[in-house]
Amino acid sequence: MKKLILLIALFTGGASLAGAHTAADAVMPRDPDFAFSRDRTEIQIADASTGEVDQIRSAVRPAEAWIDYEMGQIEVDINATLGHVEVVIADNTGNVVAKATIDTTTVPYATIPLPADGSYSMTIAGGGYYGTATFTLEK
Repeated sequence: MKKLILLIALFTGGASLAGAHTAADAVMPRDPDFAFSRDRTEIQIADASTGEVDQIRSAVRPAEAWIDYEMGQIEVDINATLGHVEVVIADNTGNVVAKATIDTTTVPYATIPLPADGSYSMTIAGGGYYGTATFTLEK
């Protein structure tokens, strides 16, 4: 019994020697409203074959995107199974303002600098997937 208590004390004491005093100190605190804050807004991507916003059918959606006002960029995460994917952002007149080609087997995301305020459309195409989204930027 004494050995068990000693082992427990040794393992839990090791965390404080490594710089973390409690489990809460070892994990960065997370704002519960982070996903809904003004600094980070999700872009709703619709599957072009159905015209509906992607529903979670598996653990990972084919594509997800956010406007990150604090970092000044649009973040696009693509499912690694899609392979080569092209992300195109166009303004409301159809002019392409940003374009990224991604090989999701090596880097499954893209960061695109925020264009000027206005309305935009985004298409994500590749690997048998074609998603579309519209969004408005108001800095």
